[in-house]
Amino acid sequence: MMGNELDLIAALAKRFFDCVEAGDIDGVGACYADNVEIWHNTDGLIEDKSRNLKVLRRFVGHIKGIKYDQRRLSVF
Repeated sequence: MMGNELDLIAALAKRFFDCVEAGDIDGVGACYADNVEIWHNTDGLIEDKSRNLKVLRRFVGHIKGIKYDQRRLSVF
């Protein structure tokens, strides 16, 4: 992978978490491909884009002030 590709991946990850913190679920959706599958490591289930965004909307509707204090990202 070239350096520029790694920068693009890192920028996408940053945008994703910025959107979650801001409660911008449409912005989160823009980070996803239409055919994305989100895997849950806690229950092994897979959600599609629509279902995941619906859950995230409820999540940010109930929990205010979401903040990722210690973001660490390694792109490889």
